[in-house]
Amino acid sequence: MSTLMPFIQFVSQPVVSVTQSLAEALAAIDRRPVSSEVSTAASFAISAGLIGLFCVYWACWMHARLSNFRIAMRISLASADAAKLFGDALLNNGMQSIVVLRSGEKPPQYFGEANTMLQDCRAGQDGPP
Repeated sequence: MSTLMPFIQFVSQPVVSVTQSLAEALAAIDRRPVSSEVSTAASFAISAGLIGLFCVYWACWMHARLSNFRIAMRISLASADAAKLFGDALLNNGMQSIVVLRSGEKPPQYFGEANTMLQDCRAGQDGPP
């Protein structure tokens, strides 16, 4: 607790001096001496300004973060599409036939001449009855 108080005073010293300067300027504009009402108005003005600056900074930071996320998403989608197209090109234009058997009600996926080879295997003596 003893180190916290000097730290708070050190951090708030610039804000306090700005608030006092603003209170003196407001009192001079109104042509009256500096009072607690003028100091309160200056404190509220400084607080509103700091909150506004924080909100603007936060909005800019979130905008930049979202933009970076969108760029990363586009790169990731492009990479996935390229990998899928490369795999399809290898399977469709390759020399060997491939059958992807799926579980459940899904039909198998054929590449090359795999459909005829699978039908020949099923029609043979080791095929299902």
